[in-house]
Amino acid sequence: MVEGAAKRGRKEFARYLDISLGSHAELGYGLRLAEDLGYLSGEMLENLKALHASTGRLTRRLYEAVSGRGRKSPP
Repeated sequence: MVEGAAKRGRKEFARYLDISLGSHAELGYGLRLAEDLGYLSGEMLENLKALHASTGRLTRRLYEAVSGRGRKSPP
């Protein structure tokens, strides 16, 4: 995402945020695989899942704000 922030214009930055969201999804599968294989468990796994969820929400909101695809507030 740092690389995308250096780009000019909202459209190009939104594109990099979209790519970041794809990478975020891949990381989620990696966490699940690590859990299934027994590499992560307990508190470490729960902390990573919480961080993953939080960064996903933040990146999604930033993407929506930059791309103009955010949720509309009721009048």
